[in-house]
Amino acid sequence: MRLAVLGMLCLTAASPAHAEMMCLSGPMAPQAIPSARNQVAGSGGVIIASGTQLPDWRFRALNRVVRAHVITIAPGLAIYHPPPLPGTDVTLEDQNHRVILRSERALTIEVPPGPPQVQSIRTSPDPDRRAVLAQLAEKPPAHAALVIVSRERGDQRVPLAWAPIPGDRSLNLVLWHTPGSCEEYVDTWVEPVLGDRVVLSWVDDAGRISEPSKTIEIGRGK
Repeated sequence: MRLAVLGMLCLTAASPAHAEMMCLSGPMAPQAIPSARNQVAGSGGVIIASGTQLPDWRFRALNRVVRAHVITIAPGLAIYHPPPLPGTDVTLEDQNHRVILRSERALTIEVPPGPPQVQSIRTSPDPDRRAVLAQLAEKPPAHAALVIVSRERGDQRVPLAWAPIPGDRSLNLVLWHTPGSCEEYVDTWVEPVLGDRVVLSWVDDAGRISEPSKTIEIGRGK
């Protein structure tokens, strides 16, 4: 993001207490979602998030770059599947050949996570900060990186939004909320609302999507 010169000068001149209160917010910058194990499954890929347009990032294959097979899985979220590459090294570059991510293709890996076990999904009772909250029956799997919430519409499933899995693997997940003053967001997220019939799916850090949860109607928070 760019700051105006005046804004930069004000930030430089501000006291430490005021500087800590200043932050940037707006559409999420294009980024690769990090993987703790730094591996890409054969059926998976690199997870890319962006608050606006998805970037035209490509994979390096020795002395050339090749386009990814991009599958959009939710608003502002896509899997960049690498093409057949020599060896197991996976390197993703931007248009200026700067390395975005280095990983490796997993030769063996566990099966994708099972569907989320969900007890309830409710709206937040706080009228000043809208949110949609899920109560799980089981903690998120160890390698689950994100959760996608999708609306069931007839025989179609429409992804609405996604959220990262908290580090504590809590049974309580925030699926969507109104952005705070110091948060990045995705322009095309759609708010799940009271009465929507939705399912949840995990995205693991190897770039694979789980089967969906059972369909649950969003209730009113207590």
